[in-house]
Amino acid sequence: MSAIGAEDMTLQIDRVARLFEAFPFDAAVPEMTREPGVDVLAERLSDGGMPPGGRLLVTVTHEEVTAAEAETLARAVRIYCEQRAQTLRRDVARVRRNGKAGLKGGIPTLAVALALSALFEQFAPFPAAINRLFSEGLVVLGWVVLWHPLEMLLYAWRAPIRLAKAYERLAQMPLVLQGRPVAD
Repeated sequence: MSAIGAEDMTLQIDRVARLFEAFPFDAAVPEMTREPGVDVLAERLSDGGMPPGGRLLVTVTHEEVTAAEAETLARAVRIYCEQRAQTLRRDVARVRRNGKAGLKGGIPTLAVALALSALFEQFAPFPAAINRLFSEGLVVLGWVVLWHPLEMLLYAWRAPIRLAKAYERLAQMPLVLQGRPVAD
């Protein structure tokens, strides 16, 4: 068994497949997570951060695993993490594209709303209270149209990019398999 360092990430699973597959709720062990183990590790890594140099320590409790299978598993974890990171980065690019496209429509809408607001204030076609309602309502409407595109450009990409970096980091971490290994 390998000594666990402060920078190591640990995961206990009953079967190797739990690294990659979601599994149903188990009433016998209600606190056990249902997400794939690698995804749990990536979330944990992206949330708390971890000093560089750590290892991935996986304990398999109900299966025997040979050294050759452990090597294959390490490669599978690396490929899975690289693919998840690529998918997340594509999602981030799509969010940013959609945010930019939203701004292309939103900025002219804001300009028209501000111009109409100024017209209501200047020409006062209705009683003062109604003019003010239309004028301020148009300003609010213009900014509301920009709300979601700005949110996409400023905030929506941060969590997925942090998770992509966690997957990239997991892909580089050495995997140490513990539990019931058997000789080849």
